[in-house]
Amino acid sequence: MIKFFRPMLSLLAGFVVLFFVATMISIFVLRNDLASILIALPFAYFTGRATWRLLSGNEMSTWFYCLSGALLVGAVSFTIGFVGPMLAAAGGNQGPMVGLFITGPIGTIVGAIAGFSYARWRRNKV
Repeated sequence: MIKFFRPMLSLLAGFVVLFFVATMISIFVLRNDLASILIALPFAYFTGRATWRLLSGNEMSTWFYCLSGALLVGAVSFTIGFVGPMLAAAGGNQGPMVGLFITGPIGTIVGAIAGFSYARWRRNKV
């Protein structure tokens, strides 16, 4: 069953991280959308590959779990915080700031801690 969903989940994780990183780069660093997408592509590739490896059950190092957890949880929380307020209150002009300054950074930190905890749990389990 996991083998069926592995490609879809890997692509979805890669696209979410691509959106997250490209948006953060285009807002804070560059104004060129093409350059920010090109910079974000390695992060999206890494996240898609990490999701694929996580779903296949391969053993990975602790930093790999920390980085993939930070990217996955940070990107999802950023996307929810960025798009959610715009959908809930379409007239509000400060909606995306929730994702930029609150849910994105907190999700990234929580994801790194969760990845580290998961790596420690897997090591102690084996």
